[in-house]
Amino acid sequence: MKSVVNAFAQFQLALSFALTAVNVEAKFVWLFASFAIASWVVSTIFFFVFRTLDKCESELNAIGQGERRGFQYENAEDITGVRKV
Repeated sequence: MKSVVNAFAQFQLALSFALTAVNVEAKFVWLFASFAIASWVVSTIFFFVFRTLDKCESELNAIGQGERRGFQYENAEDITGVRKV
């Protein structure tokens, strides 16, 4: 997760370096419009990539609860991590 946050910070830094040339008072509209457009593009891509997770959220939240048989070669462990004998 730390690398994802770092990647977003680096993207923001690269974007701000690219838009430094328009950081004068006469071009503030272009500066903020470009940030708005870039944010819209990234949020649209994010939505289309992760929209399927919303459909299976209840299944993902139920991981580790209830009865399950496990995988074929999985060792039986309880929630505390102590192996059952």
